[in-house]
Amino acid sequence: MGQSQVADQPYTKGVYFLDTEFEEVIDGGRLVTEFISIGLTSLDTDDKGIPLTRFYGVSNEFNEAGMEREWIKQNVLAKLPPMEERQSLMQIREALLEQLPPMDELEIWADHPYDFIMLRLLFGGHMKMFEALAYEGIGYTSMRDMSELVRLENVDFPRHKPAPALHHIAIHDSAAARLTYLEAKRAMPPHLKAVLL
Repeated sequence: MGQSQVADQPYTKGVYFLDTEFEEVIDGGRLVTEFISIGLTSLDTDDKGIPLTRFYGVSNEFNEAGMEREWIKQNVLAKLPPMEERQSLMQIREALLEQLPPMDELEIWADHPYDFIMLRLLFGGHMKMFEALAYEGIGYTSMRDMSELVRLENVDFPRHKPAPALHHIAIHDSAAARLTYLEAKRAMPPHLKAVLL
């Protein structure tokens, strides 16, 4: 049981789905990874089936003018909100933490391991991230790769992607990962659920 659990209270676990957008640029001869945006969607929903958490944060700190790749311009930058709707990394970090209630275990799923690197970057590093989460009353955090599910043999289920106009918008990609997770959960035999979920 998690250290934050109080006697006679049930063990609490939150499952969330993460997506980030980022770009690697050359700055002064160095390769720099620029954080662009983050989306976080909860597994839990309200009574209307809408996820309780749908968080979207876009940075106002990255060097958009320095991003020259045509792919990133068309697929990511063109879909971002205007500058007045963007925030500093500190504001995004604080707003993200506000979305997470105290819990014994936080489980975060993402399509790519680099999403977790971007999450750590948002907090200024690995240890600072876990310290911030612990301060908010989160006992244990696990980071899970969606490939654990999509590569399962003999388990057939739909893989969700947003419509092309919404693809690579972090909040929509995180919501699609949630739907894929639910499809996998429905299709899995009980022994796999016990191990993976």
